[in-house]
Amino acid sequence: MNNQILISIDHGNKNMKILGENGENVCFSSGYVESSVEPISVDNLLCYCNKYYSIGNSRFSVIFDKSTNEKFFILSLAGIASVLNHYQIKNANVMLTVGLPIVSFGNLKKKFQQYFVRDNVQFSFNGQDYKISIKNCFVFPQGYSAFLTVFKDFKDVQVVCCDIGGYTADIFTVNKGGKLDVGSATSINKGVITFFRDIQQELLKQDIRISEEQIEETLKENAPIVFDEKIINLIQQKAEQYIEDLLDEIREMGYETKINPMLFIGGGAMLLRKFIEKSNKVGYVEFLDQYANCRGYQLLARKALSMKEGE
Repeated sequence: MNNQILISIDHGNKNMKILGENGENVCFSSGYVESSVEPISVDNLLCYCNKYYSIGNSRFSVIFDKSTNEKFFILSLAGIASVLNHYQIKNANVMLTVGLPIVSFGNLKKKFQQYFVRDNVQFSFNGQDYKISIKNCFVFPQGYSAFLTVFKDFKDVQVVCCDIGGYTADIFTVNKGGKLDVGSATSINKGVITFFRDIQQELLKQDIRISEEQIEETLKENAPIVFDEKIINLIQQKAEQYIEDLLDEIREMGYETKINPMLFIGGGAMLLRKFIEKSNKVGYVEFLDQYANCRGYQLLARKALSMKEGE
């Protein structure tokens, strides 16, 4: 257990995003199918405490406090194994960095940290056996951590940040000099899952059942060739309306989005980038991808570790 590795995880309600200390990354759906017997398919199969978990085959319903059960710990094991496999390491001391929304950070930080710290965790993933100890877990604020990776580009202005997640969109202001305005932070139930459900309900009226993955592929302009043009147009129209409604709500809450630069964070923002950019409700906008929070967690963890070493 001499190997020590820093791994960052962004525990989204839609997707798990994992980043190794040298930039190795993996993303999969935040869910699994559990079985007491080994399933036929061993792809992305995790075995832990004598149970089998087919990772990423489905998405859990929204969970606000992810430390209330073992679901997100089990998902984290799959992410950790994916990074360790890249280094061909089977035994390791893991230093974990994770995050929480700003609005719940103070209340849940200690609980979320304690949820992960464990010794001698044994499991297998994709046929490989692993033994890890999570010796330490740093917890940082989501969104703001991502902002800090580009702080130097915005240090002289006030910035409105919007982290579009699976179920929520988290909005906050960073003042000149990079100081987070904690009082400005809010979370609204307008993540991409709500947008996907709107499309699915609309198409159900036509007896058409469409998956979240199919909606995403259509927005990435990879729609299946069997899709009728009307379906593609509906998805595009709903996406545009979703962004306009989101921006209206942000502005109604008092955020100035036309004058102040806006920083959009996460996979949801990247997916809907073209609709954000063409809106007349925003001025200057920039985007950070789905691993931005993980990069921020690593940045802050390394800073904390260097300060500790200097004491």
